[in-house]
Parts: sequence; C-alpha cells; structure tokens
Amino acid sequence: MEDLKRDCLASSTGLTRFTSPAINLGWAVFGAIVLVDAIWLAIKRWTFVPESLIAPLAVSVVFGMPLLVGRYRRDPALRRVCEVIPFLALFTAASATLSYLVVATAFPLVDAQLAAADRFIGFDWVGYYSWAQSHPLYLRVIGVAYESMGAQIFLIAVYLSFSSRFLQLFEYIRESASTLLLAIVVSVFWPAQGALKFYGDRWHADVSQMFHFELLRSGAMTIVDLRHIEGLVSMPSYHTISAILLCWAVRRTPLVHVVVPVNIAMVLATPIVGGHYVVDVLGGAIVAAAAIALFGRGQPVGRIKRNLDARRGRRPVSATRPDLEQNA
Repeated sequence: MEDLKRDCLASSTGLTRFTSPAINLGWAVFGAIVLVDAIWLAIKRWTFVPESLIAPLAVSVVFGMPLLVGRYRRDPALRRVCEVIPFLALFTAASATLSYLVVATAFPLVDAQLAAADRFIGFDWVGYYSWAQSHPLYLRVIGVAYESMGAQIFLIAVYLSFSSRFLQLFEYIRESASTLLLAIVVSVFWPAQGALKFYGDRWHADVSQMFHFELLRSGAMTIVDLRHIEGLVSMPSYHTISAILLCWAVRRTPLVHVVVPVNIAMVLATPIVGGHYVVDVLGGAIVAAAAIALFGRGQPVGRIKRNLDARRGRRPVSATRPDLEQNA
C-alpha cells in the first residue's frame, strides 16, 4: 500500500513519470496473460479475429494519447484517467480471451454439485426464477442493473480520478484485476454450464444466446471474437465480485447512495439473468471480501506491512503527508 501513497505523493508534487508505479504490476500481469493467450492460441491452432481488437485498442489510444503531452501528464486527475481506462480495456480483452481458452480444457462439469449446494442451504432456484418471470417490472429493473457493470466501472474510475481519491482508485484496480484472473483460473477446475441450462428441463428458459460454452468444450468452436463474447465463468460469480468491489470503491463518497442500490439489484439478478447458482454468488462474495482484505487500506495485510516497516525504522509516506489519507 505504501507504493500507492508514494505514487499519490509524486502526483501532488508535480513529478511526471510516464506511468504510475501502482499500476505497473497490473501491466506486468497483463503482459503475462497476453503471452499465455498467444502461446495457447498457437499451440491449439485457434483463430483470433484481429478486427475484434479495434474497440479496446481505440479506447486505449484515445485515453492514452494525452499522456504524451507533458502538461496533461502533470495533471493528477487526468493522468489517472488516461492510465486506468486503457488498462481496464486491454486487461478485460486479454482476460476474455483466456476465459475462452480455459473452457476448452473440458474438465468435468460441477453443475450437479452446485445445484445440490443450493438445495442444502435452502435456495429454490426454480422458484425464484418463476417468481421473477411473473413480475416483469422487477425482472426489467434487475436486468438493467446486471447490464450496467461495464458502465459503472468506467464512470467510477473517472469519478475517483477527478475527485482525487487515488488510493481508492488503485485499490479497486488491483482488486478487480486480481479477482477476474482468479475467477478464470477457478473456472478451469470447476466448470459449470449454469443454472439456466441445468434446470432447462424444469423451466424453459431462453438460452438461445448462450451456446459458446458447449461448443468450446466439444472442440467445435476454435475461434475467439471479442465482439461476440459470452460470460463463461460460473463459480465464482464475477458480477457479484464486481458489485461488492464497486460499492467498496465509492465508500465515504456521495456516489455510495446510488452505487449500493444498483449493485444490490445486480446481485439479485445474478442467479436468473446471469444463470448462476446462489453458491456462485456466495463464492463471489468470499473472493471479493478476500481481495478487500488483501489490498484495502487499513486491512490486515496493510497493517502487517506497516508494522514490519515500523520495526525496520521506516517512516511511511502517509506520516509525512497526512493529506494522502484523506483521499482513501
């Protein structure tokens, strides 16, 4: 966490490193994912549609170009936006590609176990789905919330940048990137087609737009087109992870009064709109809580590191610049 504070100190004193040290680790992980994607695609002789990179690359260029101009790079808020938005766009594209590749490993499905876990804790998925279908307004509201994740991530990143909450911004970036990668890795060993398909014989849900999973597992689909990507990770639910992290990112800000209700609706939509089991939701909540504990300021890991620094006689940056704490 001290590197985040040093980065904020650099911005406030006018230093103009081209990129922030706080995000460099994220770019390193991104590079590793791209390398894995490229090697995997080559070995399996899959096809990647290059035109599908136009959108994320365009976003990266538009937001990254101001970093080439010194006076824009010296503006702390604008610099944060220009660093974070390209990273999010490209990291998401690389991770989406990886999610398609890992599904093709075709480990045994765990739908039966996840459904059994739902029943064990007393959750009636079919009952909830049928109730939601009979309440179209409820279904419409939570559906909009479920689809808002991408827009929320963009708007909250911009808000945290221009409100000078840099610590919260970089905490969120680390938490969201690490949990996305973890969710993909877990899905290798715990693949699931999802509750919508598992209960298809009991409730005729529309899954006509959710067919990549089976094609990838059977080997019939060997192409990655980022323009037509489906969510393939069931356990843990990344929408749940994202909902919790977004709420945590706007803590102690006016946005919390809007973001929290929207993301509660997103979580409520996860079982029926996203086709998740409720244990997927619980798994996502546990992963999000662990990420906050690991990366959040003032959480156990942060306290341990500060105690170690104190024993070594190091003075944390925040001790000389207490105003940095106000941004967290």
